[in-house]
Parts: sequence; C-alpha cells; structure tokens
Amino acid sequence: MLRSSHGVETLRCPFVVGCDGPDSVVRNCAGVGWRGRPYAKEVVLANLEANGMPPGAGAQVFAGRQGLLFLFPLGEQATWRLLATRASAGDTRGSVGQPGAVVPEAELQRLLSDAGTDAWIERLAWSARVPLRCGIARRFRRGRLFVAGDAAHNYSPATGQGMNAGIQDAVNLGWKLAFAASGPANGPTSGFDADVLLDSYDGERRAAAYRRLLLTHTSFWAEASTGRLPSWLRAEHPAVTEVGVIGRPDPVAGNVVKAFVSLGHGVEPTPELKRELLSFGRRRLGPAVAPKEISFDQNLPKTRSGKVMRRLLRARELGLPTGDVSTLEGTA
Repeated sequence: MLRSSHGVETLRCPFVVGCDGPDSVVRNCAGVGWRGRPYAKEVVLANLEANGMPPGAGAQVFAGRQGLLFLFPLGEQATWRLLATRASAGDTRGSVGQPGAVVPEAELQRLLSDAGTDAWIERLAWSARVPLRCGIARRFRRGRLFVAGDAAHNYSPATGQGMNAGIQDAVNLGWKLAFAASGPANGPTSGFDADVLLDSYDGERRAAAYRRLLLTHTSFWAEASTGRLPSWLRAEHPAVTEVGVIGRPDPVAGNVVKAFVSLGHGVEPTPELKRELLSFGRRRLGPAVAPKEISFDQNLPKTRSGKVMRRLLRARELGLPTGDVSTLEGTA
C-alpha cells in the first residue's frame, strides 16, 4: 500500500525486497533479527578553507595516534574536504552512516593539529559527525520478503565495500526472483523448485557478507582505533612505519586477514617480531578477526598522496590483474 499526496494505491507483488538502508523499516516490520553494534569510533566530515597548505597541494593523508585524517581539494562551498576518524562523541542523533550533528571548529582544528599538519582553519563552511556500526541481518529471506544492501549488512567505510556489496546482492537476487516469478503460481518451473533457488540467496550472500564484515572490521580497527596495537602499527611503535591489510581466500576459513608491515630504518624483520605482532593482534581483536599472516614489505604500494593501495597489494598477492595504477606513487 502506497500513500502519497495523490491518495492511496494498492499493489499486489509476489515478492518484496527491502533495500531501505541501515534502519530498514522492511526488515524491522518483518521481524528479521539483527546482529551488530555501533563502533566506538566515528567519521568526521567538514568543508573548509585552510591556511598552511602547500601551494597546489593535492590529496593529503596523515596517520596519527587518533586515526587517519584526509584532506581532499574537493570540498563543496570551500576548497578542502576533511575526513577523519576519532572516538565517538556518544551523540546518537542521526542515522547510521549519514551526516549528523555539527562538529565545532575548535574540535576540527584539534584533529588537524594532532595529526601533525600545519593547516589552520580560516573558514568552516560545513561539518558533521557520521556514526558508524557493523552488523548483519540474521537472515536475508523470510518467505516472500528479502533484504539487500545496507538493510542486510553494515560495514565500516574501510576498504570501500558497502556499495559493491549491495550491487552484488542485487545481481545475485534479481535473476532468481525473475525465474521464480515466471513460474506457475510462483512455484516449480520446468520441474525445478524455485523455492530452493530463492533460499540460495541467503546462503550465498550471507556467507559473503560475513567474510566482508571480518575484513572491513579489521581494516577499520587498524586505521581508526586508538587502542595500543593499531596506534602502534600506524605511527607510534618505533619498529613499524606503515601497514596495509587485505583479505586472502582460504580453503578452510573462506577468507583470512593478512597484514603487510613496513618497518623502520635498521629494524630487522625477524620471526620473533612477526610472532609478537600476530600475538598482539589475537589478544586485541580475538582469533576470529585478527590477522592470520604478516609479511614484512619495505615498499608498500601507495598513491601519490601517501595512502596504501590495498587493491594493488591484493592483486600482487593473488596474482590478479593490477588494473589502473595511474595514481601509484612514482608514476608519471
């Protein structure tokens, strides 16, 4: 039933797919359970004018004890877009993944200073905090109702998985719904039980969502957490200068996390140091999501702005095509 300014319209549909975001009304009305929690970290966004930036500077990335901070010359209403992570302010207003409360200029300046930049805010055009959470629906199908995209799973923004995951849900489910809807009374078609095919959506996409959840959670922890180990991996420990994290297929676990660590000048990549890093990860994250492997790499592929290119790391690790490398540091 659709209610609008034009009145009430009733439609009869063989299936309903809830693609209505993290706070899905469809999922809640159907009683589909949810397993997840909010992150203790949040994203801060702002558009601003800043003094102290190098002339003609492009995208900038800074790694500090509070997390990562990015400055992009792509702001709206101002030159620079700031994106940073920090401990959550605890304000629950606003939807998950959507801009919420304003961030005061003094707090933004503190983020810039703590990240080690020389930038000073000259004018603040807009700012917002974005609450985040990770989670997954307990099922992706309940009878004739399905959930997909952010209604089915929420990830941190680390590794940029959210949109791709939703598109893959749609590709997986779309042809199956078309097949089921084409049969008599939406039942068996040509001797094949369409219900079995529709059930496969839940089995296939929930498994993929869970693996992706482990990867993004670990990556976000490495980038944004203020805890001892991730801060150490990012910037504080004298042995470690940089780290990149990827997911690697595993015949038993399905997907495991592998970390590539760059060490400081004069630090020896010993087996003892590798065991120490793996042990810290298990204690901090738990065995389910901690990195299972660590490789020492003094030449991590990075963009010209200094961000580690996980896509290229994964391609090299798995022998996949490297794709576009025009933004790779050292290319023309």
